[in-house]
Parts: sequence; structure tokens; C-alpha cells
Amino acid sequence: RLALRTHVNASTPAFLVVSQSAIPGWEARLDDGPIALYRVYGLVRGVLVPGGEHSLTLVYRPASFTIGLTVSLAAVALLGTLLLRQSRRTTATR
Repeated sequence: RLALRTHVNASTPAFLVVSQSAIPGWEARLDDGPIALYRVYGLVRGVLVPGGEHSLTLVYRPASFTIGLTVSLAAVALLGTLLLRQSRRTTATR
């Protein structure tokens, strides 16, 4: 997972533009709470930041990674089950 963390200090509410690509999978958190991400110029991301000091975190969690991880773990579990079953059969026939 890719993450970008920064400290923001704005005297008034502001719109912060971050040069991270505007592809699906990005999530934003401001002071550990979720915050909306906006597409800027169709290329990058931006967030509305209220005035004051804040901690901003952008995390890239694409759905394809979660799906791939789930499929991979299922495949490993299936392979482990098949190997264990084969091992028991081999031991039983000796």
C-alpha cells in the first residue's frame, strides 16, 4: 500500500491540490477521519481542508489489490488442503 502523510496549517479553509494521479483507489483521511477527495483538472487529487492545523493522509488501496490478495490466499489455502490430503493418503497406504 502506498501512503502520503503531511501536516497542513491553514489560517482559513483551503483547497489543497496533491500531485497524485486521479486513478481509482485513493482514500483521504484528515485527523484520522475520512474526507472527500476531488478530481482536479481531470489529472490529480484535491481535498478541502478547514482552517487550523491538521494531519492529512492519502492512501492508495486499489480494489484490484484486495481482489488479487483474496484470490491468492484462497489458492494457497486450497493448495495446502490438497497437499495435506495427499500426504495423509500416502501415509495411510504405507
